Amino acid sequence: MGVSSSGYHVLQYAFVDSRGEVVMSAYTHAPSPVALIGSAPANVGAEPLSPEAFERMATQVCAGARLIGFHKRLQAGLLPDSARRAAAGVHCAARRFEKRVGRGKVGGPGEAAALADCLAYAGLPAPSGDDAVADARAVRDLWRWAQGG
Repeated sequence: MGVSSSGYHVLQYAFVDSRGEVVMSAYTHAPSPVALIGSAPANVGAEPLSPEAFERMATQVCAGARLIGFHKRLQAGLLPDSARRAAAGVHCAARRFEKRVGRGKVGGPGEAAALADCLAYAGLPAPSGDDAVADARAVRDLWRWAQGG
């Protein structure tokens, strides 16, 4: 998302439920500099949660939940270990999409499919802007479409 006033890289996490209602949206310091993809935009407005406070909250939110991300390895890899272990499972909307339409239908050969491309193929609207809540809702919509519903 950006850089906090203290100079740390910041990520926004968002969790929505099966109805698309926001369960949690929070900013926290990135677990490592590699977690930031691309260059950092301008400073974020508020100081993010400490990694420890975020981990406690995320672990509570994830406890017993079935998590759906986009590109499972990336999304689950950015969650704190305790939150990932507390979840009932971590699933990938991109893989479910590929199962429904066939591998290689979106993106180039050997490339991972982008969320916006998968949404367009499915006739679903792409999220606007850089907001994790909008992305979480879009992943939810893609998952439901890929499930056949």
